Amino acid sequence: MIQSQSISENDSTSFSVPLKNKSKEATKEDLQEGSAAVMARLAEVRKKLAKPNKFLPTV
Repeated sequence: MIQSQSISENDSTSFSVPLKNKSKEATKEDLQEGSAAVMARLAEVRKKLAKPNKFLPTV
């Protein structure tokens, strides 16, 4: 089981969501907190990508 998940970007920032309990399985609370943290990080990344890019279609 992976204890934390990292996302690296070009600007060398990293992001991880450590699990509170050290057992082998993530609890429902860990998953909810992790999801919230990932969604918050995704919002940050989307803001960075908000600049128009002619190579990517807009959604």
